[in-house]
Amino acid sequence: MKHLITVCIIIFWVCAYPTMSQKLHEAHQQWMMKYERTYTNSSEMEKRFQIFKNNLEHIEKHNNAGNKSYKLGLNPYSDLTSQEFIASYTGLKISSQISSSKMESIPILFNSNDDVPTNFDWRQQGVVTNVKNQNSCGCCWAFTAVAAVEGIVKIKTGDLISLSEQQLVDCDKQSHGCKGGTIDSAFESIVNDQGILRETDYPYKGVDTQTCQLNGQIQAGAQINSYATVTPNDEQQLLQAVAQQPVSAAISVGDEFKKYMHVVYS
Repeated sequence: MKHLITVCIIIFWVCAYPTMSQKLHEAHQQWMMKYERTYTNSSEMEKRFQIFKNNLEHIEKHNNAGNKSYKLGLNPYSDLTSQEFIASYTGLKISSQISSSKMESIPILFNSNDDVPTNFDWRQQGVVTNVKNQNSCGCCWAFTAVAAVEGIVKIKTGDLISLSEQQLVDCDKQSHGCKGGTIDSAFESIVNDQGILRETDYPYKGVDTQTCQLNGQIQAGAQINSYATVTPNDEQQLLQAVAQQPVSAAISVGDEFKKYMHVVYS
């Protein structure tokens, strides 16, 4: 009887193992269909499957632990390593602050931080455009700068206009297009080029075209004549700034950010 039990347990384990593997492959296939992902050959598919499996295991471990404020999940980046994601989708260059006559101090609209709202969402005020997708172009620096300008234009004029990130990718010569750039240089470019075009007039391509298409014949969708920078690590000043208008910001991207799904990321 003892030998029979041992044999049955071994047979059960052998039979169960392919079922788990099959479920993982099915999950990968469903993910591929959802995000329209294809691979060049079977070798590439196996490589991506292994990365997908590792990411899925980390997602389940994180969510089951339940000790973080946010949840992870499968998304368009689930077959990429963290190194691949960072190389393709991030691009902020950290540099010394640009010294410019166009940079001003932040105006203080509240007498004290006690007057600043404890909760404020500019999306609820209708000053934020729909979420945009930079794709595999490392120009996050351009997207965050444009979003801030879109917000202040709506606050000042009442018009919510989607503006052109591609203009900055092509025309900001202090930055490097899809290979990265700085938020300061993006604002400098908008000031120096006498504004930024609407997205419909200069649509996003997500690639380095190497050619600035500005010709002066199309009216700018928005103009700014200066910008201000929050003092690094000054949370009180940041609180004041965010309460006044949407603010350009950058975060350090880690492995879990690549797998982020919902709830507040912290």
